[in-house]
Amino acid sequence: MYAAYYNGRQIFHFGVNASQIHPAIQVWTKRFLPPSAVISHAKEHSAGDPRSLMKRRTMSNEPSPQEQETLRQVAASIWQPWIVNYWDMNAAVGNILATVTGEILKCSIAYSFVPQQILNPFTKPQLKDAWRLVKAYFKQIIHENYKISQNQRYQSCIYVAAANWRSPIEMASAGI
Repeated sequence: MYAAYYNGRQIFHFGVNASQIHPAIQVWTKRFLPPSAVISHAKEHSAGDPRSLMKRRTMSNEPSPQEQETLRQVAASIWQPWIVNYWDMNAAVGNILATVTGEILKCSIAYSFVPQQILNPFTKPQLKDAWRLVKAYFKQIIHENYKISQNQRYQSCIYVAAANWRSPIEMASAGI
């Protein structure tokens, strides 16, 4: 069990294991709070600054600004634009977006025209660049997401995938 609150000056962290702040609290801290002192009321040793515990994932092939905008458009067709506008559209986010898109594609027969390689990103030789497939087919994906969102039978494909992957994609965006 983990909890935290902010009193305007300091972050107070509670948890069973104070060696690391829970990823959800790290995202909350990074998104909403200025750099602050962290006071730990956990059962073990004291926690450090949550930003020091957030190790940035580095990938050799990060998307360019134009590719990031393409990925953002695809993400906005799954989640709302106001949700994805602040995300760092890095390669980790793009790879999760490829997985989410794959799940939506598998769920909906309306995606039958999309190439098989995007349906199963795990069969590709370069999984680390799965976001490139999303970029390559982004117009088709956005169009089909719109069609699915208009059909009650298939809306659940998007809703379930969006709900299942919201926390992992938020953490990837935050570099956690």
